[in-house]
Amino acid sequence: MREIRYDRVDVTAEIAADGPLDFDRVVTFTAKPSNYAPAPPPGAVVLASYARAVEAAFESLGPGQLELFRATTEPHPVEIVEGVLVHDRIPAGNPREW
Repeated sequence: MREIRYDRVDVTAEIAADGPLDFDRVVTFTAKPSNYAPAPPPGAVVLASYARAVEAAFESLGPGQLELFRATTEPHPVEIVEGVLVHDRIPAGNPREW
């Protein structure tokens, strides 16, 4: 499973309480307690490619969805930066330790 730092939580019942669903199941991911950070650690950044991918995904959901995402999501809590590989490979391990 790719999301090793998160727990998968089924929220179908909570979402269905608001009305009919177009999906059989709705899940979200929450940080495992050992990985939860109420505030960004020093030096934290958001990769611009990730931010663009998230916005593209919401835009692909249909008219008005990107605007709804932006209106209901807090601003990025840290600087957005372009990722640049300095070698022709990605180092092993945790990026915070590079």
